[in-house]
Amino acid sequence: EQLQQGIDALDEAAARSVLFQLAQHNVPIANFIYDHYAKVCHEEAARNMDFDHHSKDVWHQLNTRYSSMSGSKQYEQAGEVFRDIISTLETIVSSVAPHSSFSTKRSALATVRKIGKGILLSHGCIPHEVLKDFQYESSFEDSVAKIISYMTEAERVKMSEADDGEFPAKLRELVALSEGHEIFVGLAKSLAILMGESDGQV
Repeated sequence: EQLQQGIDALDEAAARSVLFQLAQHNVPIANFIYDHYAKVCHEEAARNMDFDHHSKDVWHQLNTRYSSMSGSKQYEQAGEVFRDIISTLETIVSSVAPHSSFSTKRSALATVRKIGKGILLSHGCIPHEVLKDFQYESSFEDSVAKIISYMTEAERVKMSEADDGEFPAKLRELVALSEGHEIFVGLAKSLAILMGESDGQV
């Protein structure tokens, strides 16, 4: 009972630290952790996640969900929409890992791109305010960079060649659009890394 209470009292960082120290000095514990990690990697690699519904939801928030509100109400709502978009980006990125399937990584990257395009091409009070907010927020380009960093070199090549190179063309379009609004700084670097045109780290 006291052991359980002691374990329950540990926060996540402390628990990880204790487990790491135990694994360093105990081969069975280390092997157990390795086996569990291998199992998690295998399960993730076999799972294909589709994030496209997130881009549709963001589009509706920007363009239709609050369209019946007055201009002043839309202005007040814009901050919440901005925060919801950031939360959506975080949800997508947190659902992807280096050991995720290529299909999952591809859907995540494609969905984030669609969200970015929606932000840039939508019109009205809410999109205007959201666009301004993203001039001082790096969540979008950070999300693109993180997903690409999870891809192996072979997966990046596969992504750049998918659909006859359609995705890189769409990402280039997004880079051009973003430069006109001075947002999503760093997106061009992520594109270069995806295309193998840069050996820098994402």
